[in-house]
Amino acid sequence: MIQLHRLRKSISAFADKFARHGPGSIKNADELPHGLKLMKIYRDELTKLEIDKQELTNAEKLFNLSISSYPELYVIQKEMKNLEKLYQLYEQQLKAREQWSEALWRDLDVQLLIDGIENYIKELKKMPREIKGMSLAKLIELNMKEFRESLPLMLDLKNEALRERHWRMLMKETNIEFDMNPESFTLENLFQMNLQRFNDVIQNIVTSATKELQIEKVKKKILFFFCKKILFIYIGCT
Repeated sequence: MIQLHRLRKSISAFADKFARHGPGSIKNADELPHGLKLMKIYRDELTKLEIDKQELTNAEKLFNLSISSYPELYVIQKEMKNLEKLYQLYEQQLKAREQWSEALWRDLDVQLLIDGIENYIKELKKMPREIKGMSLAKLIELNMKEFRESLPLMLDLKNEALRERHWRMLMKETNIEFDMNPESFTLENLFQMNLQRFNDVIQNIVTSATKELQIEKVKKKILFFFCKKILFIYIGCT
């Protein structure tokens, strides 16, 4: 049948494209958002092939012909189901991050964020070995763990020693600018920085700020001591 030949040719071409450029072909965690978009594109294409296959099967049944099989299509369907489970988890935690990012910096609850991302990491680990072994699963796990690693650094940035100049230094190092108005300064600004990439920078800034604060406190004590001494001498002379 001409239709059967065309369908198998289409499936073969799709299988090759799916393997080379599909949602499971991404190479690093930065490509995950693009992979999410690819899922819809390839799901739509696969659905069309499934409809064509079903129509051809119906015709074969109608004319009492042997039912054709499509091994390549079945392999793709199975992989697509696994990819959908992974991207569904990725999208869920992505939406959770978006919700968390709306919180103001002054209202930061690091433990809430840690518990939240830990739950998604656990969900990934509960998946069947076949899915956990996929390269995409490893990229999603890496992406979530990197986010988790950035959270303790937020506590460091909550250090009372940090002044506006220190934040300016951090913005310069990360190439991300934002308004520090407490009424509009949200966690989104920090999420965009991918703080785990600047661990050493943050530690250096916080250490420097802490030393500066200690020096300021010592100076204030010395100034207070001398002012008290001068006042004492002044009172004694009158």
